[in-house]
Amino acid sequence: MNKIKKNYTFLIDTHCHLDFVDYENDLENVVNNAFKNNVKYIITISTNLSNFDKIKNIIHKYKNIYGTVGTHPLYVDDESIPYKIDNIIEKCKDNKIAAIGECGLDYSKMKSDNKLIQEKIFRAQIEASNISNLPFVIHNRDSDEDMERILLDEAKKYKLNGVFHCFSSSERLAEVAIEIGLNISFTGIITFKNANSLRDIVLKIPNDRIFVETDSPFLAPTPYRGKRNEPSYVVEIAKCLANIKGLTYDEVLNHTTQNALNFFNKIKIKD
Repeated sequence: MNKIKKNYTFLIDTHCHLDFVDYENDLENVVNNAFKNNVKYIITISTNLSNFDKIKNIIHKYKNIYGTVGTHPLYVDDESIPYKIDNIIEKCKDNKIAAIGECGLDYSKMKSDNKLIQEKIFRAQIEASNISNLPFVIHNRDSDEDMERILLDEAKKYKLNGVFHCFSSSERLAEVAIEIGLNISFTGIITFKNANSLRDIVLKIPNDRIFVETDSPFLAPTPYRGKRNEPSYVVEIAKCLANIKGLTYDEVLNHTTQNALNFFNKIKIKD
């Protein structure tokens, strides 16, 4: 467990995808650019168990990069059914694996028989989180009602330790998340001109429940919108968050980094 500290002066990109093909030609430069811009730790997120070896190679090459293990809801059809959580739990023994996921629901590209499979695999990963004592990372898109139902149900079984990544859902779901002890992470979407309703939600999230992330290579923040995203751009998200919340930039660094370290508590801080 990371010890409480009240003066963190660096950022953590809590969600990106460094194993994606977008970085295959310049990953070294991307990582170095993040470190040069005071993004001292990075979490690279699993979307498919079949790609786990690629994530493992990255996190063991770079000392300040950690990873997760799990299945994104859009890739559930690629997994073996029944979904064996023992396979996930075994991979969690790696000291650089800091969480389960990303897991959840995504109805944006629905197949007729896909909802039930998504739910089963999401619940299985929540169970793996409970067994492994690692937090889980939630993906939610166009599925607020089922997401609320599942999380409220699972919260009756376990003390949930999760974060909604790339939050762009309803205020109602944000309220439910906070009520059951979850955290909420924001991306470059909060910098977009048409995101006023999301910025209103940001204002209502307690400072001790909020993370920043890039979701690289997607969703590059203003002023990089339309370009490939990368972890160094989380600086722009932190600046925007400070403006929305009426905090100093240093306060945002301290809050979001402390929150991330409490959550991803396998991260070992190096002087």
